[in-house]
Amino acid sequence: MKKKLLVVGQTPPPYHGQAIMIQNTILKEYQSLDIYHSRMNFSKDIDTVGKFKILKIFKLFSLVLDIAYKRFRYGIKNLYYPPAGPSNVAIYRDVIILLMVRWLFSRTIYHFRAGGVSEQIKTYKGWKKKLVDHVYANPDLSIRLSSKNPEDGKYFNCKKDVVIPNGIKDFSITNISSIKEGNCILFVGALKLTKGILVLLQAAKILKEKNINFKIKFMGKFDTAEFKNTCVNYIKENDLTEYIEFLGVKTAQEKWTYYANADVLCFPTFYECETFGNVLIEAMQFKLPVVATFWRGVPDIVLNNETGLLVPIKNHDLLANALLKLLMDDKLRLTMGTKGRERYLNYFTEDKYYTNFENEVNKVCL
Repeated sequence: MKKKLLVVGQTPPPYHGQAIMIQNTILKEYQSLDIYHSRMNFSKDIDTVGKFKILKIFKLFSLVLDIAYKRFRYGIKNLYYPPAGPSNVAIYRDVIILLMVRWLFSRTIYHFRAGGVSEQIKTYKGWKKKLVDHVYANPDLSIRLSSKNPEDGKYFNCKKDVVIPNGIKDFSITNISSIKEGNCILFVGALKLTKGILVLLQAAKILKEKNINFKIKFMGKFDTAEFKNTCVNYIKENDLTEYIEFLGVKTAQEKWTYYANADVLCFPTFYECETFGNVLIEAMQFKLPVVATFWRGVPDIVLNNETGLLVPIKNHDLLANALLKLLMDDKLRLTMGTKGRERYLNYFTEDKYYTNFENEVNKVCL
């Protein structure tokens, strides 16, 4: 008989790495697990993720009722929960949900798709810290995406802590026409300050001053109108308009076509919740060399000087140098891209991920 697991989590929309991976988790068929889902529905768009809205209070209690209903309706003893990142609003949400429903389940599994919640909790004082620590404490299993991510599970005194890197379906084998435009740099993700957007624009200014022919395409949505205005003004002030294109959110075949037509993926993140970066392995599928940062789980995916180039965070000069090195060397791009594809096939496929996920979860479930 299969073990029953209730997965609590956001699924698209909005489209971001955590939501997509949770959606894939509940759609997957497992040999030993039956998956049920209680959907977090707090944010319809990326610009409301992690922000307080009155409507979210009603959605929170609706979620709690749904979790309780499914627990008893289907006799589910195992709870899967993706804890918050270092955001007070999201932590308070977790505390309310877990305080009200966790005691209903015999086993609790935390999957840290956002990282750094323990670092935020360490800043709390007095009764607040004691309450939050108590609510999160002693999960039966914690899953991290990289050994370089914060040890949130160990902070909560988890009974077992494992590292399972993400794995995704190979979309490069679909019928996509590749029309290289030449020196096309692709960024994919939320357009926010800590994803390194301004750093990349500053690097673009340097490339322009060196008379390099290039185009940077940003795929994603701005998290705030204010930050969008900041970026647009910077582009205008530095005459970068012809070098920059904002694509908006792209999905399915259209998204993969942009990967196929790019030359380099740039991901200069220092995002406070970053744990992995699915866009990195998406790029590696398409044999794209990657320029990224030494941040959280990124170096576990991108091997510096092998499948791409890594630079310190917030350093536009070194970022520009890394991009220039790849843009000016076709052979190096091909070599790194080919090695990236091999690394994806060896470590980050969908089958490898779900085999590891099912094995670890099955061990603790009742």
